[in-house]
Amino acid sequence: MTHSRILAFKNKPAIVVDPFPKDFFSSYVHQPRLAKPQRCIPQFFEKTLDAPDIHDNFYLNLLDWGCSKVLIVALSNIFMIVLTGPQLASGGDGNLAFIWDISMVSNSATQWLYRLEDHTAAVKALAWCPFQDNLFTSGEGGAKKCIRL
Repeated sequence: MTHSRILAFKNKPAIVVDPFPKDFFSSYVHQPRLAKPQRCIPQFFEKTLDAPDIHDNFYLNLLDWGCSKVLIVALSNIFMIVLTGPQLASGGDGNLAFIWDISMVSNSATQWLYRLEDHTAAVKALAWCPFQDNLFTSGEGGAKKCIRL
């Protein structure tokens, strides 16, 4: 009895040539990863800000640090601000958001620049756009949970 194929519908497969020669991997030289420079954390405070009457409440965000090095801290019924920009935004339980001119805050008859009355619940979040100075967003709580631009 001869050993032969009875049903052979295809030709024998071609011999596979290795696409990567053996010396290909050995010639690869591993480049060492560049180490990230270590951050220098100062050992002493640059500035200390007092925050009297700050509320210890898990649900409130009482401190905000802006992208342009603006720091604001909410206290009992006032807020402290450290900034160099020209405008400040505020909002609260009255369903209103205000935009103020910082240069006029020291005047006793301070008037807001803009009063945003579209909110149907307390204003819970305020933010300025980091790359477009004149774009402001405000967010409300309640059932709608809307964000207004």
